[in-house]
Amino acid sequence: MKTSLRYLIFILTLCLSNVCFGQFDFYSDTTDILLDSIDIEEDQSIVKREGGSANRGIVYYFYENSLNVGLPDLRFIDTTKSLFHRYDPLMRNNHFRSNRGNVGMVTEDLEYFYRDDLLFSYGKSPFELYRFTPFNTKFYQNVVPYVELFYVMGREREQNFHVLFTQNVWRGLNVGAEYNVINSPGIYNRTYTRHNSVRVFSNFISKDQHYRAVAGYYYNKFEANENGGILIPYDSLQRLSEFSNRKVIPIKLLWAENVWRENSFYLKQAYHFGINRNDTIPNSGLNFGYLSHALEITRFSTLYNDRMLDPANYPAIYRDSARTLDSTFVSVIRNTFSWNIGDVTSFQNSQFFNLSVGTIVDFAKVGTGDATRDTTKSDPTEYYKNYNRDYTYFYPFAKLRLNYQNQYFLTAGATYQMDAHKVQLGTSANVRLDYKFNETNPNDGFFAEVNYSDVLPRPFQEFYISNSYRWDQSLKNTQTLNFAVGAHWKGFYLRADHATFSNYIYLTPTHFQQENESFSVIKTSLEKTFKFYPLAFDTRLVFQFRPTGPLMQFPKFSTRNALYFDFALLQTTPIQIGVEAYYNTPYLSRFYNPALGSFYGQGDLETGGFVFLDVFLNLRVQRANLFLKFANVTADWLGYNYMMTNGYPVAERAFKFGVLWRFYD
Repeated sequence: MKTSLRYLIFILTLCLSNVCFGQFDFYSDTTDILLDSIDIEEDQSIVKREGGSANRGIVYYFYENSLNVGLPDLRFIDTTKSLFHRYDPLMRNNHFRSNRGNVGMVTEDLEYFYRDDLLFSYGKSPFELYRFTPFNTKFYQNVVPYVELFYVMGREREQNFHVLFTQNVWRGLNVGAEYNVINSPGIYNRTYTRHNSVRVFSNFISKDQHYRAVAGYYYNKFEANENGGILIPYDSLQRLSEFSNRKVIPIKLLWAENVWRENSFYLKQAYHFGINRNDTIPNSGLNFGYLSHALEITRFSTLYNDRMLDPANYPAIYRDSARTLDSTFVSVIRNTFSWNIGDVTSFQNSQFFNLSVGTIVDFAKVGTGDATRDTTKSDPTEYYKNYNRDYTYFYPFAKLRLNYQNQYFLTAGATYQMDAHKVQLGTSANVRLDYKFNETNPNDGFFAEVNYSDVLPRPFQEFYISNSYRWDQSLKNTQTLNFAVGAHWKGFYLRADHATFSNYIYLTPTHFQQENESFSVIKTSLEKTFKFYPLAFDTRLVFQFRPTGPLMQFPKFSTRNALYFDFALLQTTPIQIGVEAYYNTPYLSRFYNPALGSFYGQGDLETGGFVFLDVFLNLRVQRANLFLKFANVTADWLGYNYMMTNGYPVAERAFKFGVLWRFYD
């Protein structure tokens, strides 16, 4: 209670200081700003585009795409405070994901998404939500230095710290660095998570806009204790009330942990062959296309360490009955060569005819086994073949986009996957039609698309050696056919998918298995924010239909809703105060396997069917966004069935405080 009172006094002090001394700049750096009402930096043509130009008071950024070679699709930073309390990566993009009780833990999607995963992937990335990669990096173009500081403090010493610095050091040359750390002990025993991620990045656009480069170095280290779940059956969770200290509740694994380390480097260069008649309009003049090359080098290792083995927790123990050190090492070198006419990645920058053709080449090496294994075998060649494998893939591709009057867009593409060792072939193809309702709001429109993929099995699915799990098998390609339609209109976003799977590969308690019969999944989703000043209501609804059994288990219905008052205190301090509720219907949730860092299906236990309720306060004080959240306020009031994964109760009731402070201009 004293801690909560300190939070409240601190927030009121900030509000009063803003009322007395603050600047009336509520709309000064949001996406609603009028570009012609502030100082324009005319000579910064690198951020000029049709309908806009550079500005000292606005920070521009873009996301990287290996096929985007022209001027990037620049965006403004969003400094609004809207639903800022959703800091947890589990809520990223407002998607539904399982909650295993602590921030930073391995999770899984609770809704279907079509993903064109044709390029090489090991087949396991348990900490994908938290990774720094070239393709989730914000690359900036800002005239003045820009700094972000983000900090969250929660129950049981949960801390989340993030810092970003970026600046243009030369005309068109931007450099930046970003650091993120999560340190959260968790409420239950052995749920400690420690994450550290660093990225150093840069991008350059020449004055004549002919040459463009993007580069970055990325380091990720994720550590998570593994307890294997609490030793209280789901139908006996009422016993949780007997433990005032949750850390004394018995658990399955006493000394297990997962560690993921990753280093990667990315460099892309593109050169435009042509003559620009006007530097501010890159599509004018003679266009002979862009020649582009992207190099991506990634190396990562995983380690599962259990210092006290209990045979009841593992299907087998092959080598060491005292300790497990299961390790995997993966290195990938990817080269992408392409010739591009126009821009096939951006509606904003596309011309009538846009074409990208090229090839991707992947060289990969995978080593797996026990980190303490004996390397003194009489036949080193045999040893190497048993524990290490090489992969070489070629991916010729072509993608076309036609733009008619900036209102009708037809996109089509195809990629082929060729395995140089097995002489196997994979395929990916898509066709999409977009219709924009009007040019004043390019986000409003309708789309229909068809996607097909025929993908080779992943290395993790066919080959794995550890102290408790071993398989070496050949699997068939997996085929996916996905139809989707959707519309974005006046803040409504509606999408419907129908997907059919053949030769689907899934994990069992002991190995990967392939489903011989085809099956289908249907998903519809709707999201919208309704505003009735000062009241607002943000909602997302998802309906899904899936086959019975251990394949793609997720709830039939999920929803997240936020009802809040949205107003400004004395016209200087924007405030949101309200409640947010999450609910999903009961479903056969998948089990989590700590030794494999993966989830597998089961057919007996249903979880879910509870309401997860938060009370929140978001506010903005000058250029600082703050939130105070009382999370899971209904914990133990409506029973103790709040569990999404067997053995892992959702986090207990807790106060959390966070602040995001921006410095620029």
